[in-house]
Amino acid sequence: MAQTKLILPRPDPPGHWRRATVDPATTTSRCVGSTSTPMCAVDTMEVCSIRGDDSLCRAGTGPDSLPYLIYEAPNKNIWTKYRIVSAAHKPLGKLRPRLQSFYQNWRDGNHPWPPGDVRIVIQRDFCYASRCDSRRAWDRPTTYLLQPTAEGWRVIDYKYPPFFLRLGEKGP
Repeated sequence: MAQTKLILPRPDPPGHWRRATVDPATTTSRCVGSTSTPMCAVDTMEVCSIRGDDSLCRAGTGPDSLPYLIYEAPNKNIWTKYRIVSAAHKPLGKLRPRLQSFYQNWRDGNHPWPPGDVRIVIQRDFCYASRCDSRRAWDRPTTYLLQPTAEGWRVIDYKYPPFFLRLGEKGP
């Protein structure tokens, strides 16, 4: 059983990008496959589709989740760069009215942001070989909603532009 730690990442400074590649040596995160922190779970999800590894996807979303893969097989020329825009934790217990209103207004597919959960927003560019195309819709922020479990942090929902996907649904 993994230990669940609430360690929120800081936003990345302008110009700082993380990499998700098929090769662990060129991937920025050293905790891919672990869900001990919210950011490790997000890193795992960012890498799972690039590597075409459903076991990594299920590590990030839970063993009973639907398949998440974008690419069926890894392609060494496809990678992503991403950066943390923001991270927030909704604490358990009573909140000030202004904060309570903010949290109640958080909706992704009519799912409220429950107390104890974490929201991490990233900006991402999909890249091919050495070229990244920031003009594509993918560079809009992606929002991950994470929940603590006995095994670690689990991605329970995400907002993935330019369309909303629930775990396991396919995009256009």
